[in-house]
Amino acid sequence: MMKIYGKVTNSDLTSAPLDVSCEDTCFDKEDCILAFMDHEGHCILYLFNETETLEVVEANEEDGVMVAFKTTLPTIDDCPLYDSLDLSTSIGEDPVYWTKTGNKFTYKKCVGDWKMFKRQNPQITVCIQAILLKGQVSRITSKEYCEAMGYKLSGLASVEEVKWVLAKILDLKPDMDNWQGFWIDGQRECDECPDFYWTDGYTEGDTILTSGISSLGNSAYQTEELEGCLSVANIFNAEPGVMINDAVCDNDPYQWGVVCGYRLL
Repeated sequence: MMKIYGKVTNSDLTSAPLDVSCEDTCFDKEDCILAFMDHEGHCILYLFNETETLEVVEANEEDGVMVAFKTTLPTIDDCPLYDSLDLSTSIGEDPVYWTKTGNKFTYKKCVGDWKMFKRQNPQITVCIQAILLKGQVSRITSKEYCEAMGYKLSGLASVEEVKWVLAKILDLKPDMDNWQGFWIDGQRECDECPDFYWTDGYTEGDTILTSGISSLGNSAYQTEELEGCLSVANIFNAEPGVMINDAVCDNDPYQWGVVCGYRLL
């Protein structure tokens, strides 16, 4: 735990329960990430699965308020200066880093159990989730499903992201047949073009389309419609190593779900 004089913005300790061992209570509680307390013993605990954003502002001793971060601190020999501390929370699947700007610490994590990916080009953090829908679904229905929750039909930017989505798909629907999958963002630039473009507003680059994991032949199965959209599909048995397939945008019968996402940072 790292304890400093500080205050959680938009929080009031006046009516908070009393716990003179607030810091220890947080340390012993597996999913606690931060303890906020005052000199009178009022205490608020912030839990990992219930907290998506937090902002902590440094305070002075005379303010009588303190915060204790649950974090892994460096050894004494490697201890950096306070302003250079790299605080992170490692309770969930992914470490969540506090960002220090001036006298403020800011914490953001993905909603629920959504997966966090840090992208390098551009350097952004995104949250994605694969969702099994009821029956075979069209791309437009899937896109509207994401948008109704405030998210986007998401593109994918790395092989790592694609592998995670496929594993999630097979976990949600273990009996997934060859070529069946979930919709992702991505549309063909023209009928006969080999290239796709992203529409979610945060995905860039063509890594997943040029790294050997995609089958983009544009020859629709049992239809004259062109395959102008994309899905993550179970193709390993048919084409080993392939996980991305082009699909008929309007009425592809092989899609059972959707990959939603949003930009976190």
